[in-house]
Amino acid sequence: MSRVITIVLVVALSMSAGCGRIIGDRDSASDPEGQRAGDEAFSRGRSDNVDLDIQDFDYDEFDHGLDEAPTQDPGDSDVDEPEPVQDDSQNDAAEPQPTPPPVVDGFVTEVFRPIPAETGTVVLDAEPIDNRTMAGDDAENQAFRAFWSFDVSKVRSSDVQQATLQFSHKETVGDPFRLDNQNLGLRGVRVWIIRTEAGELPPYAPEDREVFTELTANPIFESPTEYDLTTYVKNIGDNMSRVNRVQIMVGFQRGTNNNNLADYMEWESATLTVTYAPHS
Repeated sequence: MSRVITIVLVVALSMSAGCGRIIGDRDSASDPEGQRAGDEAFSRGRSDNVDLDIQDFDYDEFDHGLDEAPTQDPGDSDVDEPEPVQDDSQNDAAEPQPTPPPVVDGFVTEVFRPIPAETGTVVLDAEPIDNRTMAGDDAENQAFRAFWSFDVSKVRSSDVQQATLQFSHKETVGDPFRLDNQNLGLRGVRVWIIRTEAGELPPYAPEDREVFTELTANPIFESPTEYDLTTYVKNIGDNMSRVNRVQIMVGFQRGTNNNNLADYMEWESATLTVTYAPHS
């Protein structure tokens, strides 16, 4: 009987100790300082009652998922791209030279482009416009004319076979011709060869002595297209003319029709194509 009583007492004492331990754990959860002390004790491998030998744990029994290295999306890579290597040898290369015109039976055909400083639009009572070539008037009734100039000095002392002036029309704004009633428009277009000072745009209305000849026998009611300048350029090639340039002026018969509307024509470009036998 006493043996049974002894066993019951032992069991009761064990249960009492377990309940006290549970209550203590709950109290320690509400006590941060006590929790940290317990954590430090565990990290040292020791508790108040039991020695923990951390070395006895077999970590190989746990799957930590570290057998394979984590994969990375190539798009997330921060690898710096190599800087392009500049080939300085290209900068040292000589700039390409313009291809000379081909020679056929001793003659070459060359296209002459306008001189920028002497090509543009001259307005009657305002500043010139040097990057456009127009003739007509604007909404403020300002009258303007178009001018081109070509340097043909290289054809001197040569046999000029053909010279052709060509215009490339860009657009017509408004109704400068008023073909339904020409008295209300700017009337027809005229084309002249002039001779003025080099290096700048001519005046809106050159003096009579500066107007060499008119290419339009009669005013035209469309954009000028092509004119034969062989005789004029041939005189330069034969050294019979003192000038080295071909200057062109285009304008309407009337400067403005005073209707407060823009009525004008504009050209994309003009070229002078010359076929000649260059001097040796």
